[in-house]
Amino acid sequence: ADWHDLSRVEVLPFHTWEMSRFPIEAVDPAANTVRFAGRTIGDQEFTNLAKGNRYLVENVREALSEPGEWYLDGKTGVLTYLTKPDEDLRKIPVVAPRLESLLEIAGAKNIAFERVQFAHTAYNAPKEGRSTWQAEADIPAALTIRSSQSVRLHKCAILHTGGYGLWIRAGSTKCDVWSSVLADLGAGGIKIGETEAPKTEADWVGLNAVRNCRILGGGRLHPAGIGVWIGQSQVNGIADNEIADFYYTGVSVGWHWGYGTNSARQNMIGGNHIHHIGQGVLSDMGGVYTLGGSDESSISYNHIHDIRSFSYGGWGIYFDEGTTNVSATSNVVYNVSASPFHQHYGKDNRIGFNIFAFGDEAQLIRTRDEEHLSFTANHNVILYSGDTLLGGNWNGDGKRVELSHNIYFRLGGEPVIFPGNRTLAQWQAATGQDKESRVADPGFVNPLKGDFRIKPDSFLNEHGMGDQITAALSPRPLSKISVPRITPAFFPYVPPRLVSIRETFEEQAVGTVPQSPTLQVITEPDTPGAGVTVTEEASSGGKAIRVTDAPGQKASYNPHLFWQPRFDKGTISARFMLRWQPGASLSHEWRTYANGNYQIGPNIAVDAKGTLTANGKTVATLPDNRWVTLTITCGVGEKANGTYDLILSHEDANGMTIEKKLPNRDGKQFDRLDWWGFVADGTGPGTFYLDDISLETK
Repeated sequence: ADWHDLSRVEVLPFHTWEMSRFPIEAVDPAANTVRFAGRTIGDQEFTNLAKGNRYLVENVREALSEPGEWYLDGKTGVLTYLTKPDEDLRKIPVVAPRLESLLEIAGAKNIAFERVQFAHTAYNAPKEGRSTWQAEADIPAALTIRSSQSVRLHKCAILHTGGYGLWIRAGSTKCDVWSSVLADLGAGGIKIGETEAPKTEADWVGLNAVRNCRILGGGRLHPAGIGVWIGQSQVNGIADNEIADFYYTGVSVGWHWGYGTNSARQNMIGGNHIHHIGQGVLSDMGGVYTLGGSDESSISYNHIHDIRSFSYGGWGIYFDEGTTNVSATSNVVYNVSASPFHQHYGKDNRIGFNIFAFGDEAQLIRTRDEEHLSFTANHNVILYSGDTLLGGNWNGDGKRVELSHNIYFRLGGEPVIFPGNRTLAQWQAATGQDKESRVADPGFVNPLKGDFRIKPDSFLNEHGMGDQITAALSPRPLSKISVPRITPAFFPYVPPRLVSIRETFEEQAVGTVPQSPTLQVITEPDTPGAGVTVTEEASSGGKAIRVTDAPGQKASYNPHLFWQPRFDKGTISARFMLRWQPGASLSHEWRTYANGNYQIGPNIAVDAKGTLTANGKTVATLPDNRWVTLTITCGVGEKANGTYDLILSHEDANGMTIEKKLPNRDGKQFDRLDWWGFVADGTGPGTFYLDDISLETK
């Protein structure tokens, strides 16, 4: 409450795929509360101010302490800057942008800008702050084109913006951004179209192109800004660009949730190099993202890699709600925190001749099972080193998804496992899927290093994939305009190192989501009946937690809860009580993260019939609706030896000990614990309970 000029202090709360920005109205130290001048756009989990969400506090004079930091006093106008050791204040250029827009073009035809630099625009926050749904779609741009035809920007630069770089708005057609640079952007790079469908022919937006451009360093004020966003617009081409260093999504196409009318049709996203997107800051995002119909749009010959979310998501190509009749062909997609390809729900989409590799959670994920053909996936090469090939929901009788002529391979010579713990032959026989598919080494030069060139003796050359891969990976004819130095604005959250975990839930309110400074709970509150709540149905004491699955969730791995302990030495001992109810599927997993990928150590799973497996091996059947205690001990660091002990006990038995050799991939063993959690794996209704959770290292 005694901070200088409190009214100019801003709080930046992170949501799921957005971040708000709020001025402070009042601080009440006695009540331990802060009141904002504005409010979030909604009260859903992905927009609200949930306990445990990350936030930043900005523009605090009392925090001025490190070289390179500055503070502008709104009352006196005095700018204070703490110079770095090698800086001379007399030689430092200082720019104070005032305008949000530098150029607006309306009602024009046949105008060309060549070798012009547009730089330094402001973002002037409303007095109540801001909160929005997605993609910072309402943020203004430094340059705006509306109701104009054939406007060209050639070899231009748009730099240091407070919002988006360029917005091609209603009534604009045949506009071309060519061999230009957009960098150090407050929000995103280029927006094409509006969030509302055109009402008249004069409002139609289309036939625009963005090509050979470098679009770099976005989201510096508004992290949900997108490299290139296409809203209600059609027949646009986004080709041969480099789009990198964003905190949310590289290219986004469409602006309609579900199967309604969407004018985002026949858009082409081709030949782009899209990389280092998300960077652990926001969630539910992708390299290329589609939303709604997008009929006859194509995503082809793109090189997409290093897509990292904060919690869930982080997909290479992401077909979100209602994506229809879109093709994704001849793309090379790898090193992503979820999966190279994910379809939430949609119909009649086509996925072919792609390389999908090294998804942390799975390689293909399909979430919703619907009564129509979701997509066909054929002639793809799917390469992985983790545990899961196909994630999510793969129910259906062959009429809802069609897989054929695919190549599957798992590095390290480990078996390729399909849903239901099946081999390829068993999967083919049980489902009729993957006709003419096979398990074989595709013969890439060095895929772990991102080199997907095909060796001369690879059988893929016989299938004509060599030329397609070369086209996707070939250098683009990018703009040669120099790019200014871009400073990171947001960083992945690094949790504190835990000493131990002890959760009994006794102090928590019944019916609430369990809260803890180190516990993260991921749910989908819009799905009726699903969630994680505190309950009085405890094993001992008065409280436990109930984890409930329900149909209709976006991700089959929701709800889930986890800690990030970062234990790297000694012997770890874990203990928890579990009560399983028939129909519930769950897993308990230990993970180690390295270079964006992870290896799995102890993995305990229970299927809907109560069969308990330890790293894929059946070891017991759980009793219905009764508490059991599981104790797991495992060495890490110098004590890692590839094994762990599992003790299962309940009131009618003296317990048993199971020793299971852990997977040994690429010559490495599980030797560090970075992620420790529980996942509800079912796609139908199911409930299980947890209590008396502890984890410690000795």
